[in-house]
Parts: sequence; C-alpha cells; structure tokens
Amino acid sequence: MNWTKSPTQDFTKDNRGWPKGKRRKWIKEDEEKVQAIHQQLKEDPYQFYIRATTIGQGWRKKYPYTSPLPLRTIGRIMADLKLSSKRRKDKHKGVARYLCYPEHTIYTLLGGRVLESDFIGKKYITGRTKPLNFIAFSFKKEPKLRYFKRVVGQTADNFIEQSEYFFKKFEKPDFMKTDNALAILGSAFDKRNISKTMSFLLKNQVVPVFAIPRKPFS
Repeated sequence: MNWTKSPTQDFTKDNRGWPKGKRRKWIKEDEEKVQAIHQQLKEDPYQFYIRATTIGQGWRKKYPYTSPLPLRTIGRIMADLKLSSKRRKDKHKGVARYLCYPEHTIYTLLGGRVLESDFIGKKYITGRTKPLNFIAFSFKKEPKLRYFKRVVGQTADNFIEQSEYFFKKFEKPDFMKTDNALAILGSAFDKRNISKTMSFLLKNQVVPVFAIPRKPFS
C-alpha cells in the first residue's frame, strides 16, 4: 500500500474516534437494541444460551439492513446493563467447564433420549499387524446401556450399519451425540453438504448433536 510507504505519514495521529486509553462508547440507540434483543431471547422458552454471539445473530434477524456491533462491544454493553450471567460452577467431573459445553441442556432440557456414539481404535495386539476397530454406543441416563461392536474400519457405512442394528435391537434415540470424524461429517476435500451419515440420522428422525471439535473427552 502506498500510504504505508509515505515518508510524510504521521504515526502519532489517532483517528479511532475516541480518546486513547479510554473504552469505546456507543450510542443510546444501540444499547436499547441490545437490551430489546436480550429480552426477546430471554422470553423464548427454546433459547437456553444468551451471549454476545446470540445477540449478534438476533441483531441480524431483527435489523437485516444494519451491521451488528462487534461482539466485544455487545459483551461490554451487556455487562454495563448487568445482562451477563455468571458462569455456574459445575462440580461434575469429566466436563470441560471452561469450554461452556451445554451438557445440562443436552441431557436434561432437550426432553429426549440421548445416545452417545463413537469409534474406538485403532487398537493393536502384540504380534498382529492389522489393527482392531470398535464402535461404541452408550445411554448415560436411565435406563443406562453400553454396547460395543467390532467393525472392519471407521467408515460411514460401518457407522450406519451398526447404528441401524442398534436401533432395531435396543432403542432408537431422540438425539445422537457424535464426534466430528470424517465418517460422520463426510469428505474433508469436497464442498460442505449433508453427509451420508447425517442423511441417515435425519431420515430416521434422530437429531445429531456434535461434540466439541478436537475435545473427544466432552
């Protein structure tokens, strides 16, 4: 850029629009918009998570012809209006609390049976060159159930075949929690679309729930 090479440019000039070292200000109208969207989301019985991101999404829906405020600004407005709820201390072990994963919402508030599914592998036995692969299914809530089956590999076809067998033999869940493996999401090189696995679940009226990327322990 020419302006970066100009010998006459003034590095001390500040055109940010508010004093250096001071927090950015916003107009009263923007504050009222954030408050109105927050109130609307709060009154929605199907809305369980209200943060700056959801306020921004609500802004785009309610005011499609104006750009939403930056998320940091929305967060500061919410803090000033005391709309930011404190994080609940969760003593449940095994949950990454700092990631804000909505485990309570998924297992309690969705109002249905949640089946967890995951591939286990590759496991090796001494003296064998070929690995072992398994698929696991688990209901964490009563009535609890854990089921393991050896499979040839971690593929979409194996996932669908074993899920279909589980649905017929035991129970078809309302929700199915999976990870973000390629067998679930589809090819990593093609354009994003509904994968074979997702199509199978949706056709069976099973709602997929994704675990946190790269956090399988969740």
